[in-house]
Amino acid sequence: MLRSNIIIFFALLIVSTLIYAAASRDYTVTYKNQAGSTFILTWHPERSDYGTLDGTFMSAKSVCRKAGDLPAQVNGVFSGNSVAMTISFPKCNKVIAISANVDKTAGSLQTLWVVPSKTTQQAFDSDGSNVISADSFVKIAS
Repeated sequence: MLRSNIIIFFALLIVSTLIYAAASRDYTVTYKNQAGSTFILTWHPERSDYGTLDGTFMSAKSVCRKAGDLPAQVNGVFSGNSVAMTISFPKCNKVIAISANVDKTAGSLQTLWVVPSKTTQQAFDSDGSNVISADSFVKIAS
């Protein structure tokens, strides 16, 4: 009796570990927009529908002239289809805040992003401006 209980215990432990590992396996997806900007995001699920993510962002346009063409670090969280990310450009003292909707079925990422700056200017694409915009990215690899 004791031996069968021990066997059952370890069998349940192994099965629960395998189920947790399957639900929390990291995966990487590459998204690209119409201008050629690219996100490479690694999703770290804590459960099947929420967790953290990190990766890189490569802009097709100049976000920060001082940063050059280097990929910028991305960090964020997700819950269901909602995503919140930040992209840091420390050489330019800028941070991009992004709210996004991910559609895993369609393979798309719809973003709304804000680049806050210490300024009263409202000009677009200027190093000293506040920028608010939206963009669509499509999955090109996983």
